[in-house]
Amino acid sequence: MDLGVVMLLAGGLGFLLYGVHVAASGLERVAHTRIKMALETTARWPIAGVALGFLMTALMQSSTAVSVMLVGFVKASLLTTSQTLAVLLGSGLGTTVAVQLIAFRVTDYALVLVVPGVVLRVFARRARMANLGSVILGSGLIFYGMGLMLDAVEPMRSLPFFREVLVGLSNNPIRAILAAAVFAALAHSSAATVALVMALAIHAEISLAGALPLIVGANVGTTGTALVSSLAGSRESQRMALANVLFKVFGALLVLPLLGPWEQVIRFSTSDPARQVAHAHTGFNLVVLVVLLPLSPFFSRLVRWILPGVPAERPVPLYLSEGVLDVPEVALGQVKKEVLRMADLVRRNLMSPLIPILRSGNPGFMARAEETEHTLDVLYRSIVTYLAQLSQKGLAPEASLEGVKLLYISNDLEHLGDTCMQMASISRKTQDWGMDLSREGWIEIEDMYHQVEAGFDRAISALADGDTGMARRVIQDQPLVARLEKRLRYTHVLRIQEDVAVSRDTSEIHMDLIYGLLRINQHSVSIAQAVMGII
Repeated sequence: MDLGVVMLLAGGLGFLLYGVHVAASGLERVAHTRIKMALETTARWPIAGVALGFLMTALMQSSTAVSVMLVGFVKASLLTTSQTLAVLLGSGLGTTVAVQLIAFRVTDYALVLVVPGVVLRVFARRARMANLGSVILGSGLIFYGMGLMLDAVEPMRSLPFFREVLVGLSNNPIRAILAAAVFAALAHSSAATVALVMALAIHAEISLAGALPLIVGANVGTTGTALVSSLAGSRESQRMALANVLFKVFGALLVLPLLGPWEQVIRFSTSDPARQVAHAHTGFNLVVLVVLLPLSPFFSRLVRWILPGVPAERPVPLYLSEGVLDVPEVALGQVKKEVLRMADLVRRNLMSPLIPILRSGNPGFMARAEETEHTLDVLYRSIVTYLAQLSQKGLAPEASLEGVKLLYISNDLEHLGDTCMQMASISRKTQDWGMDLSREGWIEIEDMYHQVEAGFDRAISALADGDTGMARRVIQDQPLVARLEKRLRYTHVLRIQEDVAVSRDTSEIHMDLIYGLLRINQHSVSIAQAVMGII
């Protein structure tokens, strides 16, 4: 008898958890890009974030699954902590949908969803329909599992140990909250915990007063999975998971002194024990949403204070998450972010200080420049490896072309960094030789540098915005830069013929700088060509 009860309860929990996994995977695949785009608007419109979190959780039937998905988005740098807070609050409210449906005994019809879900998942030819089948199948398994858990409570009523535990929890709200939190954390589901509480209430094994702390604890415990999954992630993902915990803990502290009035409000709303539990669950999350949504900026600052930023210990890619390889459009977007990061490193750390370093020297610059060059090398190799993994996913022709373009551009940026390093090393020559270019020579070099700099900025802008018109301008300006390079060589030779000593003695340096700038421009042109698909 005891073993059968345990098996029934464990089996119901197993169906529920597997259903959550199937539904979450299906929804992520069928709407990953749309979810990402919608999430990116939540920084400006928190109410939209609440609505999106509610909808996502209502479809997945699990706030835990949504929280873990958000951790993945933040870990992959698709989102920031502040963008996810409203979604988390909406997700808490969304998880109440499943509990409300259980109160209406929807679990009796759970298997009706399993059949069409299996048919779509197995026989659909289009991936989108198969993924939709996963969402339907997962929902059916979730409700079927909850139904089994409800049925498992009936025979448990006769177990003395079970009754003693319930009596102990009913008499100690703090202990009840902690016990429910632990169970929800182990089960990775607040809905499963609340469903069990509902079953106890239906069979009169627990009063409404005893159920309320368990409901609070279930909401606190469900944050554990996202917190654990964030530990190996970025600082931003850890902040998001911590904010989720703080939301629920703050909510628990808010309602704990009000358990008595809260019980009276719930009793006034309905006399049905199942509906009372469902309303209590909805009420808790609604109060947390209403109270904490205006305070989300404060929580964002709080988690940043608790978890301050840490400097990177080694050069690593920030955006190349293996978790999005199954969604090529998103994965390519992440590669593009990493390529733009390479461009920013080149611009800030190598190109911008180049002329000042050449003119006046800076002993510490070369060490920083070498560190930047090493980072560029690491990022380039990481992008190559990531794109190779992505190519194994069977990309569409357009996606495959986009991957090739990004590979070309990252290669140009890596070589462009090498060129800047070679030019910067010339400053050592001028210092070792105790020489400097002529005043006219510096004017000409700086003139060419500014034109090359503008071309690079336009090429990167074209990449960032997908602006083929801007890319075309970079290509069209190439002859102008080439003519300028020839003119600078010619005027330098004229100064040598006029026996200008400084021009004669620094001729090698002068020519190397001109050639280096020409090479930088050639890489900018190559980047612009890749943007236009000329590869």
